[in-house]
Amino acid sequence: MKKILHRYIYKRHIQNLAAQIKSAVASLDDAVPILIVSYNNGVYVDHCVRQFNARSVKPIVIDNASRDVETRTILADIAAAKKAFVVRSAVNMGARTGFQGPIYDVLPEIFGYTDPDLLFNEHLPVDFIQQLIDVCGYFKCFKAGFALPYQVNGYNLTDRRMKSNLGNIVPCERLVTVPQWESRFWNKPLRHDRLEVYAAPIDTTFAICHKKYYNGDFFDAVRVAGNFSALHMPWFPDLDLLSSQRRSAYLKGNKSSTWVTN
Repeated sequence: MKKILHRYIYKRHIQNLAAQIKSAVASLDDAVPILIVSYNNGVYVDHCVRQFNARSVKPIVIDNASRDVETRTILADIAAAKKAFVVRSAVNMGARTGFQGPIYDVLPEIFGYTDPDLLFNEHLPVDFIQQLIDVCGYFKCFKAGFALPYQVNGYNLTDRRMKSNLGNIVPCERLVTVPQWESRFWNKPLRHDRLEVYAAPIDTTFAICHKKYYNGDFFDAVRVAGNFSALHMPWFPDLDLLSSQRRSAYLKGNKSSTWVTN
């Protein structure tokens, strides 16, 4: 009985969030909605919103029931200043909140989705959204997004490790460094007449999603490098906006993260 009640309540939470997102999308008229998923990382959300605003994009922030006071204050300020639409979930649904059935269903054929902890390329084309839409069409893939270089002049790379779970038949779990994990995403270059493109899966790093090309593979994607490359700020201590104490607390409370705290 408790499980049935829990499922009912959870379903209501999803439906409520879907209604909020549907309203926000309608307010954008015909613009491609860009969704930012948030959870106890307000400084990153604020930074990400500012980057989109600088490119004439008003994003939709999905907050996953953040409890952090600073984050809640930042989101309230963002909403009050109308820099973004802030929609709030009553429960933490994880980084893939936007892809839950009722929520995904209210999103249009084409939308963008991202975690907030990216530093955009200063040379990112003004029409980057349209170009990524075109890339989806060119390769007929579900997602087209930013490549994430990890060897960057002037920035040291973190020595933190992440949990790697590979193997469908015989599981293989180990701890790997950023280069050990990310290098494989640069091994499959694709031919394109103008852009540097790689066949590589994308989870919730920034990407344009095109429902028309969804074939059942959530990670079906290409990554665009060059002027589309972005930096994943937590990989670089000099760029990380979270203090070590806040990051430790964030990682412990974020079940969707694969990063370890030491």
